[in-house]
Amino acid sequence: MAVQWEQLIRISELSRRTGISSKLIHYYLKKGYLHPPTIKKGNQAYYDDSHLDKLLFLLQCKKNGTPLLCSAELWDGDSSSKKSLHKHKHNASGESKTRSQIIDAATHIFMHKSYHRASISEIVKAVGITKSAFYYYFKNKKDLYYSCMGKLIDAFSQKANEEINQEKNPAQRLIMRAFTFTRNTREKIIVMQMLKESLLNEDDHLKNKAIDILQHYWIDPLKQDLDSCIDKDILRPVNSEIACFAILSLLETFSYRSLMKKPYSNEDIIKCLYDITAHGLLNKD
Repeated sequence: MAVQWEQLIRISELSRRTGISSKLIHYYLKKGYLHPPTIKKGNQAYYDDSHLDKLLFLLQCKKNGTPLLCSAELWDGDSSSKKSLHKHKHNASGESKTRSQIIDAATHIFMHKSYHRASISEIVKAVGITKSAFYYYFKNKKDLYYSCMGKLIDAFSQKANEEINQEKNPAQRLIMRAFTFTRNTREKIIVMQMLKESLLNEDDHLKNKAIDILQHYWIDPLKQDLDSCIDKDILRPVNSEIACFAILSLLETFSYRSLMKKPYSNEDIIKCLYDITAHGLLNKD
């Protein structure tokens, strides 16, 4: 397909439209970050919309703090990201085809190998991208793991949650939720440890993710059932939100016992937890 001359521009016009100096454009050309001019006639070089689009893309990447090499690789490998960044709508948590593929592949790997045994190299190989592209979407493996947490928890608990939602008795739902927590113990413990670390030490980005996950997957459902039990006089009035954290802390602590020698069954653990929660430890006499 022949290039239409009226669509071609000189480097001075390219510089004016992008705000990038001609000197810097020449540098991008020399390093291979920008593809060669469309047509050269004599000593004149001409550029088209593809050069304009890529320069705007690189400019937006720079504003987002993305390394130049990573930006160039991302442009060459992911057309959906080009469109997203060119429209100035992309951000670190935004959706794109590549980002979704990374999360899907990583969720599968985390489920089968756990967080600590999974590697970024393995994940990018499964998706078919470079590490540079990976680090455009995620700061590190921990950032990716947080993006996968929702899918991981859903995968561990999907069948149980369907049964819980069908149960009408709120007290029975509480017991069923406790049983659900004790399954996939190792990965649940890793999830809880990372959430607590983020609440104490991480930046606001991961801290807010940790709060959202705790609230959505554990605190809110527990609180709803506790409030229903209180309304039906099954439980005495308590601060249901604080009670949720107490129950969750006990569940996490009890989960460690199942990993030790001569482990108790989940039924033994839940029975003891229920007895402590319902009756306390004091002898009534």
